[in-house]
Amino acid sequence: MNEPAAVKDKVSTKSWILANKVKLLGGIIVATFSIFFITISNRVASKHRAVAHLRPIFLATINYSSGAAANLPLGGTTDLNGNPQHGWMTAILPFTERRELAEQIDYDKPWTAPENKPVFQTSVPPYLNPDIHEPTTNPAGYALAHYTANSRVLGINKSSNIATISAAGLMQSTILLGEINANFPAWGSANNLRDPAQGLDGGPDRFGSPSGEGATVIFVDGSGKFLNKNIDPAILKAISNPTGRGPVSPNAY
Repeated sequence: MNEPAAVKDKVSTKSWILANKVKLLGGIIVATFSIFFITISNRVASKHRAVAHLRPIFLATINYSSGAAANLPLGGTTDLNGNPQHGWMTAILPFTERRELAEQIDYDKPWTAPENKPVFQTSVPPYLNPDIHEPTTNPAGYALAHYTANSRVLGINKSSNIATISAAGLMQSTILLGEINANFPAWGSANNLRDPAQGLDGGPDRFGSPSGEGATVIFVDGSGKFLNKNIDPAILKAISNPTGRGPVSPNAY
């Protein structure tokens, strides 16, 4: 006995709906996984870009240190009365793409002297993070930096020796430079230093990425890595310190 046409149409409609539900569900699953993998890929690519952004500053710092003494630049200098004079980014300026700016600086006067102001109001592209669009100058008109140096490696009127760090086997496990996401200093500042051991979650006195999830850093050997803000504090303190401890395996962080 043949089924009525209405019954056949109903069965056919149900089958069509079921088949398309399966297709729709499959499409949703594929789209979800695609978005997931794209997100992960974008994060990985972003971290690689962050390391690439830091590398010109690292190379300028190492080129500065290429003399017989192999000393890294002083983190900042002061006069005999303790007044700030110049910072480490000024010291490495001749080794960046803005060498002509370095030739215009009166090093006998502080970076804030009126004679030096035009230079320090000029932005230096390698000192700016392309992922941070604002600000690039402070209210006084001085050009900013989006990166800082490890205050345990470079300090006020003091620096570290690359040969000494190398002899201790600490080149690949000592943070040299890193990104910041708040309280951006003028690149000419003699106080553009932060202690990474204080944390990597950003803010006015810490290292931190624009995302706030951690910070991208460059080690003394030139290797770069994104460090999560939840890193073990003991490990972070160890890799922030250029002396007084043994090497730390990169697998630990």
